[in-house]
Amino acid sequence: MVWVSSQVSALTPVIYEKLGIAREANEQHQEALESYNLAAAFPGGTTAHYRAGYLLSKMGESAWRSLRPSDALGKFMEAKKRIGQARQLPNGVTEGQRLETVAHIDRWITFLKEMKVK
Repeated sequence: MVWVSSQVSALTPVIYEKLGIAREANEQHQEALESYNLAAAFPGGTTAHYRAGYLLSKMGESAWRSLRPSDALGKFMEAKKRIGQARQLPNGVTEGQRLETVAHIDRWITFLKEMKVK
């Protein structure tokens, strides 16, 4: 039974990450973030940190468009932190794409701080 248990444990972060991807595709951003957070809490779930960070950056842009600059700054700062926590990138995401995403987030953070957003 230990063999089955360890296989289930290995699949758990994958299942939560896939659920997050599905929720994100359906514009259920908060629910997707919760799924990514659950996936990241398990051993082997560090790719979910990248997905959470990427989603948080999209949520930051949405907050900016909704005239919530403080919320936007918080989302971008959390996005940068989460992407930094990803020890492994999701399949299909290159190191170059990660660097571009972080640079994009950094530009937003710099812009918002220059605007004196707190």
